[in-house]
Amino acid sequence: CWRWGAESDPRGSRDGRSTVSSFAVLDALLDALGAAKTSGALPSLRRVVLAGHSSGGQIVQRHAIFSRVPPRPQPFAVRHVAANPSSYAYFGPERWRGGRLALPDAAARVRCPDYDSWHWGLA
Repeated sequence: CWRWGAESDPRGSRDGRSTVSSFAVLDALLDALGAAKTSGALPSLRRVVLAGHSSGGQIVQRHAIFSRVPPRPQPFAVRHVAANPSSYAYFGPERWRGGRLALPDAAARVRCPDYDSWHWGLA
């Protein structure tokens, strides 16, 4: 059982105390697919796409940023596709404009002075 914005509800676990994060579930899924590929059970597996829409897009983007997948290579490519999340995490003040990352123009920054303040934070 999952509560919104947190780890699983321990009341849903066998011992009533254990929890698991959404990231751990996605990581375990990728590990299981990697083991199946390595063992020959999924010989044609070449790419895994983790895709999410809305709140699913948020978890997919956060997983792409914060998971352990890049330092632990899998025997296939992993792609994250975040569709229409209510917020995106950016590492700098640039935003997508005209097909590239660029600073918003001065007028846009005046109209929306807090455009670069992400309420979830990365610190």
